[in-house]
Amino acid sequence: MCECREGIIEKYDDDGDKKIGEESTNLFVHDCGYIRLRNALIPKAERLAIQAVGLDDKGKPNSGFSRAFTGIMNELARESGVCK
Repeated sequence: MCECREGIIEKYDDDGDKKIGEESTNLFVHDCGYIRLRNALIPKAERLAIQAVGLDDKGKPNSGFSRAFTGIMNELARESGVCK
């Protein structure tokens, strides 16, 4: 069992308002090294996606952010060799 955040289940009170703990699970198997490498790309992909779609008047990314972010993540992953 690993400690990657993808394997952590957060537990909340009955109202869903207050986090009361978390536990590790091994309900799925993944490649921890791949996850670390891919997660390292997130800040750059987020920055580039925001540059691509801009921010609204509340400072939130405009529509199209998710599509731009996903495409940029895939491109960065291929360029860096994380994905082939």
